[in-house]
Amino acid sequence: MSSAAAAWSRSLTPEQVAVAPCGSPLTPGAEAERLKWFYAPTDHGGLAIRNQTPHQESLAMQLVASGLSKAGFATVMGLENVLDHVEGWQVHWGRRQPVKQ
Repeated sequence: MSSAAAAWSRSLTPEQVAVAPCGSPLTPGAEAERLKWFYAPTDHGGLAIRNQTPHQESLAMQLVASGLSKAGFATVMGLENVLDHVEGWQVHWGRRQPVKQ
């Protein structure tokens, strides 16, 4: 996990590094922020996936996958698709997916 985090971190621009940190669990107020978690998209600070390049997004997903089993990662990512479907495919991610030739 640490090598995945380091690879993602190294890929960031200086501007992205300025907004990427979410703070330490020891930071005052961090526990309250942790307990505010819910599934609906909410701005909790940090660097949003939509503000990363496709390569950085891949590295971020590798970091997430490093903390989950294959089944857990597949479940989390699958639920993203379910949410998109329930919301009527309204989200526009700001970039087109590459077309495989």
